[in-house]
Amino acid sequence: MSQPIKIIVTTGPAIDSAQGVLEMAQAGVDIFRLNFSHCTREEALMRAKWIRMAERKLKRPLGILGDLAGPKIRIGMVSDGTEIKAGDRIRFLRKQIAGTKDAVCVAIPEALDHITVGASIYIDDGKLKLTAVSIEKDGVTAEVVVGGPLESRKSFSADGLRVGTFALSEKDKTAIGIIKAINADWVAISFVQTAEDVLLVKKAFGGSFRGSMIAKIETESGVENAESILAVSDGIMVARGDLGLTMPIAEVPHVQKLLIQLANEQKKPVITATQMLDSMIYRHSPTRAEASDVANAILDGTDMLMLSGETSVGQFPRESVETLTSIITSTSARVSQRNFDVCLGASDAVGEAVIASSKCVDAKLIIVFTTSGATARVVARHRPQTPIIAITHEKSVIHRLLPVWNTYGVYGALPKNFANMTAIARKVAENNPAVKLKKGDSYIISAGVPFGKMGSTNLMIVEKL
Repeated sequence: MSQPIKIIVTTGPAIDSAQGVLEMAQAGVDIFRLNFSHCTREEALMRAKWIRMAERKLKRPLGILGDLAGPKIRIGMVSDGTEIKAGDRIRFLRKQIAGTKDAVCVAIPEALDHITVGASIYIDDGKLKLTAVSIEKDGVTAEVVVGGPLESRKSFSADGLRVGTFALSEKDKTAIGIIKAINADWVAISFVQTAEDVLLVKKAFGGSFRGSMIAKIETESGVENAESILAVSDGIMVARGDLGLTMPIAEVPHVQKLLIQLANEQKKPVITATQMLDSMIYRHSPTRAEASDVANAILDGTDMLMLSGETSVGQFPRESVETLTSIITSTSARVSQRNFDVCLGASDAVGEAVIASSKCVDAKLIIVFTTSGATARVVARHRPQTPIIAITHEKSVIHRLLPVWNTYGVYGALPKNFANMTAIARKVAENNPAVKLKKGDSYIISAGVPFGKMGSTNLMIVEKL
């Protein structure tokens, strides 16, 4: 059975089989991530097939998250065997050149516009570290702090970095076609800096695509524009890896808390990602610091936790999921109920009434009828310990609700009238995927009248089994 906090794992060689996917789902995985920075069309089609097979076998929904590579900044080609050492100076140039230990080019030259003297520069996801010492018209000169092999096409990042104008690469356009072909439930958009970036990707997918859009916040500009980005997205990801390379690393924990709080306020799901159990790529158990980090993300109010290398290339993928599950079990019961100062209309008012009433009558279950999933999110943002069963007549919404705190989507016919609604709710209460109710247990029903109209939540009643 799924838990209040949902688990996303990245697919890859470590779980690249139908049996591997099934075992991950049995261990507690809710959503499988296909990383299109590396995933080929053939791999994506096969993995999607395995996920849907596991879904049918386990008779519970499993989600597919397609993660676009996005405009990741990289250095250009460099001669084989090139190495830089501490104290060396190297120039990062706008002009496209063949790289050496003295100078390399940057694939997106506008990225250099936002680097200032004293800024830290990182190559190859932080393996190499430099400090900007001067800014010239044609580029930036930096001094090597931590050296090593300088290899072609490795990632380039820096404090205060901005990607420049967001654009879909040919690789992203190909990935969009694959994501549509496999009918993925969620799309992660990399390096989002403004709301317009999200709207550009939505336009590329077209109006017929029913999947939801997650904006990955991984640059300082993304953090600055997070509120407007969230307004046009279906959720956000706190992508701590790249965040820690584009802003001072000491700020990342604070930013994580702010972004999670913002998502909770906006009733949008939020993923916390990167290096959750990083040591388990090579070790059978995590460090104590990693366990504390995971627990703190849960206490912050995250909806989802994502594993990357731990399950894509790690030696202990199943153990990583089991460890995450055990921390969720221990910590989620300690998550405090959220209260919000701003109430935006009837839906928010009813959501607050549901939470207050569930505590008053010791409700064992909250049942909501929803067309789009919004009613469930209104209630879930308060982080109730009481499970939420979301009944929807839109089957795609069941998958869209997978990431939402303590929420379990089930299919049900659109109610015809009030009596029909309570009858459907009672039947679900008697046999639901979250908790076993006993005769006399209370449960709460919330819905919108007229039935089937999105955004019409205006009803709450208390029932007993």
